[in-house]
Amino acid sequence: MVADGPRVGDVVSGTLAAAWGEGVAVVSGGAACVLVVVALARWQRAFLAYDARRPVP
Repeated sequence: MVADGPRVGDVVSGTLAAAWGEGVAVVSGGAACVLVVVALARWQRAFLAYDARRPVP
């Protein structure tokens, strides 16, 4: 059983690859991942201070 998330990503990356090429699909996907991580780190400041050796809920 596969969740819908990976399938949606397959459709988006396949559409980008068909329209503009595989390189654009790879670079835009990587850039989107980096932007989401930066946005989440700014939104959740505790994420930056998290220490797995001393977890605080």
